[in-house]
Amino acid sequence: MRISGLAFLMLAVAIPATAQTAAPKKDFLSAGDVQALIAKAKADRKGEAPTTTEAMVGLDKYQVNLEYRPIPAPANLHRVENELMVVLEGSGTVSVGGTMATPTEIDANNQRSPSIKDGKERPFAKGDVLMIPSNTPHQITAVKETMVLMTMRLPTGN
Repeated sequence: MRISGLAFLMLAVAIPATAQTAAPKKDFLSAGDVQALIAKAKADRKGEAPTTTEAMVGLDKYQVNLEYRPIPAPANLHRVENELMVVLEGSGTVSVGGTMATPTEIDANNQRSPSIKDGKERPFAKGDVLMIPSNTPHQITAVKETMVLMTMRLPTGN
């Protein structure tokens, strides 16, 4: 059986596309789309989970996520990524810095801990923006009103 040049080219292009596990990333969300994503995150929350995460937009290796946070969450530390946080809705308290109380290795680049010792606590509310450097413990320690964050991890360049 012969395959024409055009058919071969179409097959060659289709195979890598179907081999990808992730769906194509979006590059735009309207305000209505964001509100629908917040509703989805709220509905997807399981039990007492502190955070529900939904993909918002992405490009190349960069992914912007929506985090729905109705209650405080464990502390995190990212070794090779800075993290940008923007509060879209709600308010609470964030702790940054200090040391992880009893860190657990999540993977080679991330740690988690129930709490932070000697972190700097500050109010964190709608419209606030925070950039967390790599290797810096951070934690939402209190939630006054359910928080909705837009987060993005950025490689350090190391």
